[in-house]
Amino acid sequence: MANFGKRSLNRNAKKPIFALKNKQMQQMVVTKTGDDYLIKIPGEANTDEVFFSELRFRILAEKWKEQSRFFSFAQDRFRSEVYEEILKMGPDVLPFIVRDLEQSPGWWFHALKTLSGENPVPKEHQGNIHLMTQDWLQWAKRHLR
Repeated sequence: MANFGKRSLNRNAKKPIFALKNKQMQQMVVTKTGDDYLIKIPGEANTDEVFFSELRFRILAEKWKEQSRFFSFAQDRFRSEVYEEILKMGPDVLPFIVRDLEQSPGWWFHALKTLSGENPVPKEHQGNIHLMTQDWLQWAKRHLR
């Protein structure tokens, strides 16, 4: 397996984006070369529909984060075609969004509200990304686990 500890200055070099583990704890690594994503799955790996849903979500989420990092208005983040694709995946992606939110606070609040039909964020927390994140993580503990 390649050493991912060093970063290359070559824009076309494969960069590890993330790794997922299936139920048998076999690791699948996703790398990116330019605009293409490469998924390395061990030949004997058992995968299921949930695994591929998470894989699709993670790739779309990476694309969305990359696209939206330069947007100055929050509304622009939610008008992205990639973001719309994530929403079209439906409520089944809620656990994936929560997992992403646990790792780093981000702009998932609109998707969480849209897909869950709920909003656990009190008015006094609105606009504070860290408090909003905590509100959604507490909601997830009650509803998703």
